Amino acid sequence: MTEPYASPSAWIIPFCDAATEVFLCMLQATCQIQSIRPPDSAPPLESITIAIDLTGTAPGRVILSVAESVADQFVERLTGFGAEGDLGLLRDIVGEVANMVAGSGKGNLPQLGFLIGTPRQLTAEEFINLSANWPLRQTATLETSFGLCLLDVSWNFQFATPSADTPLPETV
Repeated sequence: MTEPYASPSAWIIPFCDAATEVFLCMLQATCQIQSIRPPDSAPPLESITIAIDLTGTAPGRVILSVAESVADQFVERLTGFGAEGDLGLLRDIVGEVANMVAGSGKGNLPQLGFLIGTPRQLTAEEFINLSANWPLRQTATLETSFGLCLLDVSWNFQFATPSADTPLPETV
């Protein structure tokens, strides 16, 4: 049994696995974990950064962050056309990918009964203080066919701590 604070990477692995599945099935692209780091040593988030809030036993947040050039490849793969600088379209498509990752990842943690929110661009205030209200946070750097993507997963157990018998996913 893993305690949440003893192994924070245990809480990001289901979402990394989900990203691998989503990239393969939705984008016909490869995706593998390059590294998992705590927030103080993680790379900075990119210009297209979409958050999905999780509610349930343990409130959380899943963030997918990519450079515009990577987001444009998502658009091209899904639509057959480039975004031609349309930031709204880039955010929408990255939001769809983030939604699929969050939905699939939450399914890997069914004992916590998560609901996922609507994809949204992070606000300027959230960019400045990413760790506010999220004491448990890890960032995975994902190497994909399109370039690097960041997958940031945060949890707040201050208000909803899982019981000692709540199984967590195994770490790799």
